[in-house]
Amino acid sequence: MSSKKIPAPKKFNVQVKPLVLRLEEAMETLLQDYSPGDRIPSEEMLSNLMGVSRASIRECLRGLEERGRIIRRHGVGTFLASNKPVFEAGLEALESMEAYAQRRGLASKVKNLDVRPGTADPEIAEKLNLELGAPLTIVTRTYIIEDATVAYMYDAIPASLVTAEELRPVCTGSLLEYLQSSEKLAPWYAHTNILTVQADSDLAEKMNVEVGTDLLYLDELLFSMDDRLINYSRRYYNTRYIHYHVIRKRLIDLNGGR
Repeated sequence: MSSKKIPAPKKFNVQVKPLVLRLEEAMETLLQDYSPGDRIPSEEMLSNLMGVSRASIRECLRGLEERGRIIRRHGVGTFLASNKPVFEAGLEALESMEAYAQRRGLASKVKNLDVRPGTADPEIAEKLNLELGAPLTIVTRTYIIEDATVAYMYDAIPASLVTAEELRPVCTGSLLEYLQSSEKLAPWYAHTNILTVQADSDLAEKMNVEVGTDLLYLDELLFSMDDRLINYSRRYYNTRYIHYHVIRKRLIDLNGGR
């Protein structure tokens, strides 16, 4: 990512409208001089350019970040984001991120892949109908698409279905694709709860976002054709880069009603 040289300081006129609107308009004017991926001035520099406090600048930047206009990276700086998400898909089909990215011609990779043995805590034991402390195979990884950190995923599979030792040599990141290739584990459908969460310090580090950033969270149970539970997953998505949608259809009353 490039970093543009800041031009000679100039004052922006922010003396007429309410402060929040004036700052947003001034920032949009400034951002027109930058390209996606460019680093923008620091809070201190923006405070001097705009003639307002750093607290006001920080609040303005938070709003721009929530709308996906900028990206703030810990210890690196603030950058102008792309105008569009790099990943947009429906939730109706069971398809891996790798498969979708490949179909769209997007470059994707998996970072920090970890396949390890674990045990079921109370929540996971209840989700998977297992005994407390039952052996599990845990898979965690971060997804990068077009150089953007778009998702972090945590999966728990009963070790009775596949052990970490068995899975580690053959899992390159897409657990769904591995399961689909297995006769005894082939997934048939999923039950998914769609929520939003705020990134804690651990998630913020994994997903390269600020603490408190809103994330799309999918809490999902995967079932085989014979209704057997085969996987529990927690999926966190950065909504700056990834948009999911659901296609809904009108119900038709077969008895003739509407």
